[in-house]
Amino acid sequence: MTLTAKPVDCVVRGAGIIGLSSALEMALRGADIVLVDPVWPPRGASWAAAGMIAPAFEAAGQNGAHDRLFELCMKSARLWPEWSDHLTRLTAMASGYSSTASKAVAIDEETDRQLASVLNDLDEFGVEWQELAKGDLPGDAYWGARLPSDTQVDNRLMIEALITACEQCERITISRDERAWSDALQLVTAGWQTPGCLPVPLPIYPVSGQMVSLERGSGDPIAPVRCGSVYIAPKSDRIIIGATVEPNVKRQDVDQANIFDLMRTAARLFPDLAHRKIVETWAGIRPGSPDHAPFLGQVDARTFVAAGHHRNGILLAPLTARYMADLILEGRSTDLLQAFSPLRGVAAP
Repeated sequence: MTLTAKPVDCVVRGAGIIGLSSALEMALRGADIVLVDPVWPPRGASWAAAGMIAPAFEAAGQNGAHDRLFELCMKSARLWPEWSDHLTRLTAMASGYSSTASKAVAIDEETDRQLASVLNDLDEFGVEWQELAKGDLPGDAYWGARLPSDTQVDNRLMIEALITACEQCERITISRDERAWSDALQLVTAGWQTPGCLPVPLPIYPVSGQMVSLERGSGDPIAPVRCGSVYIAPKSDRIIIGATVEPNVKRQDVDQANIFDLMRTAARLFPDLAHRKIVETWAGIRPGSPDHAPFLGQVDARTFVAAGHHRNGILLAPLTARYMADLILEGRSTDLLQAFSPLRGVAAP
């Protein structure tokens, strides 16, 4: 889209899923938005992800996590069905959302402890889960649970739909040059690069993750399967296995040994995966934070931030967009939003 001289209500810097969804939410409420990203169409962490919508496995049972992260994640997860349908109505494009519950399983002592920690937290929060029957356990798994709270989306389909919605919206101007809009209100959603865009320091740091996708075949799971740090996420045209977690690493390539380890764990659950053709290997860079939680709110008179979502950017997109639109356009906040203030004083790791 071409630049115009019309007044701008807010400049959104960064066009990952947080930036795209926030820009669209504000525009649909009547605001004039400039969406800035040096790369268009954007291909950052949101494109590299696997589309996990997993409040239980990514927020419950996580050591050192913000004490309200699970609450934030569950609130956003509940928005996903309606939000996905709304985007499909806007664009006539499939969003790739699936409400089928994930499974989480244990194959050794380490994955056993992690699963037990997750389920213990779910019990404390009063969130439903069901133990899997023996016949529902894949491969080497000896126990596991069905997690109705945890679902998935095909993140690449979702990103394409969001890009289309923003390109078609008359109230959104897309630009690669942030300098032309330096006097407007700013919402910074630049992922791990956010600290370089802010007037105050925030402890957001890069966390690399390596992944692999395989051809689909018979016997694939119908919904994500979690096993410790490894997940198997079936999409319509591929099956994704991920992911490594490498704090303070800005990796652009993959280590074949890491890819082999991911595939080996997946094959313990679904042996046929060991013989599938590899479609793609890649690395993405997540925006990490010391308490695994995003920074959401205002940092000075003209600057807002929504970044540091770590492994929950896809999951938290609908709620982040709603909260930031409420705050920027209407000055409205909530107790939950304030708990994730960028001024909350989290120390760098």
